Amino acid sequence: MTQSKIGERERPAGEWFGAPREGQVPVRAPLGGKAAGAGAGETSRGSHWLRRLGRVLRDAAIAVAILAMVPIGVVTVSRGYVWRMTFTNTRARLVQGEATRPFAPSRDARTTPMQAGLALAAMNPERENAGAFPLRPVSDRAVRPWNGAELTAGMFPTAQPGSWSGPSSQSILEAAAAGLSAREVAYLQTVATAPLWTQYDLIARAPAVDILGGRFVLPYPDDAMIFQMPIMRFAATKELAYAGVSRAAYHLAVGQRAEAEAALKSIIGFGFAIIDNGTFAIDGLIGRVIVEIGRDGLGRFYTLTGNPRATAVVAAKPPGAGATRFPQFSNTPTAEYLRDQLLRTAGNTAEPRPIRYEALQQLSLSSCTNVRELVFGTGSDVRQAYDRASRDLARFPSERAILDLVLQTTDRARDTYVPAGGVVVRLLVGASTLAGTVLDNPRMPFCTRAIFSQSGFPR
Repeated sequence: MTQSKIGERERPAGEWFGAPREGQVPVRAPLGGKAAGAGAGETSRGSHWLRRLGRVLRDAAIAVAILAMVPIGVVTVSRGYVWRMTFTNTRARLVQGEATRPFAPSRDARTTPMQAGLALAAMNPERENAGAFPLRPVSDRAVRPWNGAELTAGMFPTAQPGSWSGPSSQSILEAAAAGLSAREVAYLQTVATAPLWTQYDLIARAPAVDILGGRFVLPYPDDAMIFQMPIMRFAATKELAYAGVSRAAYHLAVGQRAEAEAALKSIIGFGFAIIDNGTFAIDGLIGRVIVEIGRDGLGRFYTLTGNPRATAVVAAKPPGAGATRFPQFSNTPTAEYLRDQLLRTAGNTAEPRPIRYEALQQLSLSSCTNVRELVFGTGSDVRQAYDRASRDLARFPSERAILDLVLQTTDRARDTYVPAGGVVVRLLVGASTLAGTVLDNPRMPFCTRAIFSQSGFPR
């Protein structure tokens, strides 16, 4: 009995709570079987880590899905908000301005599109920053000698400077017809004999102008985006038209009526050269303004010289701001309606070229108007519109390249632009940016930014 109790006290503690010592020794596996023991714990630990990894991946997938719902929700609610039809008024103005076309100078088939494009690039003042699009070097940039000519307060009392540094284009022809002082004639001679008019007239008479090819280096940079391309300089281009009226005034003052008429027609031709070869709606607007400067000057010139064609020129003046517009879109259009109208405009060869290009630029944002294209990319109907445009709209390598660039607008977006809108907007943009990064879908952050931006997309 005593020995039994001693044995019980000496029994290892582990044997009171579990199998005896020999139970902890791996059991010999039957023939053809596997041994059990320590390896089972290792397998259990491996399964545990796999389960943890699975939970992490599951949670990450849920988080990305939640983040992706931000751009998806924004696009769903917006219903085509990024399609802002700001070019419809420009279209109306271009259609109205067609009545002035018969007064443009005849075309000179000897001038190539690239010659005219290089001449136009030389007309632009030097700009310090060309953005993401390198400019072609200009070996002989046009000089505007009137910028250094003295114009005292007593000169041209009835044609004081307004829209530019020289005499008013609205009254300088009348001043020239009434008689000018020697100093005034000398000033106008400085304007009229500037070498740049040779290139200006060449552009005005060119059958076609490669505006992009003459200005930018090809190919365009791989990381460039269309809204980074610098547009034609509005004020500097209009200044040439105002100076062109003073050029005509000089010829009128010295009795050279044919040269005065040609100078005014050249302004009209220059304006139509920009309209007919532009790739942005702003090109059409600039060209239309220049055409009007030339048309107004030519009409007044004909009136001053008693030319019966004055009536026809005056009749070609477009109606005022209160005149009938050319409505193209309904007041409360749906995204589907806007898409259909943009496709029609882009494919209509009767539309002004800048308007067709602008419609294509708007269509490049189609991924921001519905969830399917946001997730999977531009729809086939838009791609087909670009294919047609590459055949019947683009004429030069520079124009075909710009179509490729525009089509990839939402797929190439890598900017960090954040529209104003407070903390909520920043959080939504941040969420869509993270989702787009994880899913390798740049359309998600771009469209979120574009929809929240008041201007459609940054430019």
